[in-house]
Amino acid sequence: MVLAWLAPNITGGCPIKSYSIYKEISPSSYVSVDPELVNNIIELRQHTLTFPAEDTGKTFNFYITAENLLGSIASPIFSFTLAAVPD
Repeated sequence: MVLAWLAPNITGGCPIKSYSIYKEISPSSYVSVDPELVNNIIELRQHTLTFPAEDTGKTFNFYITAENLLGSIASPIFSFTLAAVPD
């Protein structure tokens, strides 16, 4: 399973300096996902995260932050469950 995220093209008139993607590792505890590939590289507007087959049936929680000159803002937490591929 591959999760792909594409940064929005519209910044509301204030350029985005960095994006960060966070994955929940335990209840209410999150860790940054591949920060060296996402943060501070505005040209890299797409990110993918690959999950192994062993993760089938598990639920994952994520959130994204964006930072500009005025500060940072976090997205709502979004969840998904990896479903098994039909036979």
